[in-house]
Amino acid sequence: MKKTFLLKTLLLLCTFIVGVANSVWGEDNYTTVLSLDCASPAPSGSTSTSLNQTAIAEFLNAAAGLSNSANKISCSAKSGDVYSGKGSGGENIPQGCLKVGKASGAGSFTFTLPNTFDNIDLIEITGYGWKTSSSIKINNGTAQTFTTAQVETVKTFKLATSTKTINISVTSSAVCITNITLKKKEAAAAGTTAAPTISGSATFLDNSTVTITNDASADGADIYYTLNGDNPTTTTSATCFAYSAPFQVSATTTVKAIAKKSTDTNASSIVSKTFTKITPKTVTEALAAIDALADNGTIAEQYVRGIVSTAGSLNSGAITYYISADGSTSNELQVYKGKGLNNANFTSASEIAVGDEVIVFGTLKKYKSGTSITPEFDQNSYLISKVRKETPTFSLDVSEKTLDAYSHETVDVTLTTNTDGAITCESNDEDVATVELKSGNVYTITAKTEGTATITIRSAVSENYAPASAEVAVTVTDTRAEAGISFANDAITKTWGESFTGQELTNTNSVTVTWSSTDETVATVNTTTGIVNMLKAGTTTIKATYPGDVSYKPAVASYDLTINKATAGITYSENAFEIMLNDDSFVAPTLNNPNSLSGITYSSNNTNLAVVDENTGELWYDSSITGTAIITADFAGNDWYNSGSANYTITIIDPTVKGSKYNPYTVAEVIDGTATGDGIYVKGYIVGEYVGKTTNPRVSGFTTDANIAVADPFTTTPTASASIPVALPSDALKAAWGCKTSKGAFLGYEILIKGNADTYFSVKGIKSTSEVSLISLPITISAAGWATYCSNHPLDFTGVTALTAYTATVDGNAVKFNKVMGKVPANTGLLVSGETANVPVCASAAPVTNIMEGVTAEKVMDANSIFVLKKGANGLGFYKNAKEFTLRANSAYIPAASIPATARGFISLDDETTGIKGSLTPALSEGEGAIYTLDGRKVAIAPLGMDKNGQLKKGVYVVNGKKVVIK
Repeated sequence: MKKTFLLKTLLLLCTFIVGVANSVWGEDNYTTVLSLDCASPAPSGSTSTSLNQTAIAEFLNAAAGLSNSANKISCSAKSGDVYSGKGSGGENIPQGCLKVGKASGAGSFTFTLPNTFDNIDLIEITGYGWKTSSSIKINNGTAQTFTTAQVETVKTFKLATSTKTINISVTSSAVCITNITLKKKEAAAAGTTAAPTISGSATFLDNSTVTITNDASADGADIYYTLNGDNPTTTTSATCFAYSAPFQVSATTTVKAIAKKSTDTNASSIVSKTFTKITPKTVTEALAAIDALADNGTIAEQYVRGIVSTAGSLNSGAITYYISADGSTSNELQVYKGKGLNNANFTSASEIAVGDEVIVFGTLKKYKSGTSITPEFDQNSYLISKVRKETPTFSLDVSEKTLDAYSHETVDVTLTTNTDGAITCESNDEDVATVELKSGNVYTITAKTEGTATITIRSAVSENYAPASAEVAVTVTDTRAEAGISFANDAITKTWGESFTGQELTNTNSVTVTWSSTDETVATVNTTTGIVNMLKAGTTTIKATYPGDVSYKPAVASYDLTINKATAGITYSENAFEIMLNDDSFVAPTLNNPNSLSGITYSSNNTNLAVVDENTGELWYDSSITGTAIITADFAGNDWYNSGSANYTITIIDPTVKGSKYNPYTVAEVIDGTATGDGIYVKGYIVGEYVGKTTNPRVSGFTTDANIAVADPFTTTPTASASIPVALPSDALKAAWGCKTSKGAFLGYEILIKGNADTYFSVKGIKSTSEVSLISLPITISAAGWATYCSNHPLDFTGVTALTAYTATVDGNAVKFNKVMGKVPANTGLLVSGETANVPVCASAAPVTNIMEGVTAEKVMDANSIFVLKKGANGLGFYKNAKEFTLRANSAYIPAASIPATARGFISLDDETTGIKGSLTPALSEGEGAIYTLDGRKVAIAPLGMDKNGQLKKGVYVVNGKKVVIK
């Protein structure tokens, strides 16, 4: 076994390191004069308190426990920032302190001890640095740096001159002081012999050699020393020894010594030196310390002992490598860009090898980049020691092997080695091949499935040897045919409620498979048939597994089945209801619950007006007050359905309130100033648009959608004095009611407006319009007294007397027009007669029987496909279009396919009957086939009724029991 020890270099290096980190390793003895516990007087709050000169003195006296007014510390000066309390801002100091300076600012204070205390020769400052550059000076001496924020450190300062006046200053980045200890040098005992010198490495890893040397003037003096901290005497005892030769210490020890010549009266003064043993952390301890840090937090001046587990490459004299507690690649600590022994550059990557036992000195860091965290020694760490172990013999008798999968062929391999380290074996792919110890140094490799695997036998680092490893490259072959099972889709997504019994398996060779589901709470599958039974929302994998046989390889075909939750689907058919004041007849709507969901809860957002049963939805409301309540049905969701909600609103309205929806203002009341306020309702007719402050409303050539002109009676020549401007501020209202977009099609429409009474175009009008709803619309009838019409709104003809509307039906061989007595649905084709008038719109209407069809926009119809209303050779009536015809918007027609086959080309508008012009010969084949005059005479030949061409003369006849007019 070979070992390389670098003890001499190590001891010299340790002396250098400690000399830099702690400048005082003196040989004088000091006694504590006063200790100031600066954490004790801190308030319990989380913010700092600024201290003035008087407050600093009070703080220091409290920290020192001095209460006698004649025996107190005084503060003679203060500069910059000095605070007490817990840290604030970014430093996150976890305890009380005396904070000197800011994040990037200086601070200092000067204090003097009372006369009852001795002068001070040494000061120890315990505290935290704000940043790694937080430095402190005592009496303007050499600055020392607290290298790591939030890690408590002790700094020692020797004073050049013994004094009672102390100045503490911080030049940049605050120092948070938790303790100030003031010490006085022990007076040397009177003597005539010169004191000896104690030498040796003040810090060490294993042991340090101590040498005590007489002063040249004390040649021949006897030296006595102690190791337990007692002062030596000039006699030997169990604790006091006579020095004869250098000796070693292996633990932290304070050596005190004196010298005395036999000719001198007194011994020399006592000299002292402390030798400190460094105990490196283990890698496990270092990782635990790093884990406790904040992200990118550090701990400076740390020693860690470990074994190199992963070597690295050389980069600019540094190597990044890893160490662990046992040399394995788990629980590793990265040494980032570490340097070699004595902080020297590496010259070769081979200077660090796996298995090397090392001690590293530097700053531990919890390095975070993105979401990745790496425990490491920060850059600029270096080796304190390195021990390289001997490489053992380590070889296998087989380096590669091909095995058969079907028979699970095995092979034994034998390891030859002299290592005393623990030996392990592993396969990088156990689905292909496995390995296990058979006996002694023999390992068995077993084939599993087709593929390649690497078998590794390795030894761990030991007391005598470095780690080693050997490999076997295994190829597993399978000459059987593929089973030939597969699915067309790798993934199937369904929504709960959909039908799904499984995806069809392609099974080329008809092998027998076993079906399974990875999550049987989501879906089960019949192990034989593969039929899937969905149980709830979620994802599972459906597998078809074939174990293989002599002919075919094992195989697994699978697909992911995702079942999404269905929509709850709860709704109310209507969701807005207006209830008149003191009307208790309203019945709450029934919730549509097509999926029969349970657990639905109900609530009201205004329980002063309406209360609802939480479980049933039963409603109680107070009809004696006005207001609004929203009733909501909530479903929280379950394993099958997403959460959902539905609501309806009830609004209790006083219909007598002027300016309300049910008692709106007139245009005249807006003009004369009666209508005032915001959110009022006004009723009127659209008569045009405004284009200027004093201009009468425009009624053609519209150029804007921003406003409309509204008047009380509709007029085609509106004036500014008899109409009001109404602003259409929203895009939705402009698109729905603007005269430019509609090309004036809404002129004459009676509307209900909600907005604010205000000045608009320098006259009284409505601004901030929020609602426009249709009350009635005009139906225009020509001078002939007849027209067709169709609206995209349901209409209510109840009580309308100025005009009459008709639908059309077929009655035998005749077309009959039927007077409309009530409501008709939107898009109903109508025949109208009478005078132009406004007809109210309604919310809805039941379907009506009607062969007429309507259009609300221009529509081109094929030739001979329709009957249209026009004045022709037989007067005003419906004529079949002989050629392509364009229907105007808001008109109606009769489809040719809807009337009897006997029709030829004209339908009369007679109120009682409808004549069908043309030969009635086809009709004569029905019934008794006879034609009669109104007085009952049978018509057979002219001149009674037939002309010479066999056509009926003009007149009224009875054909098959029905009256027919021939014009």
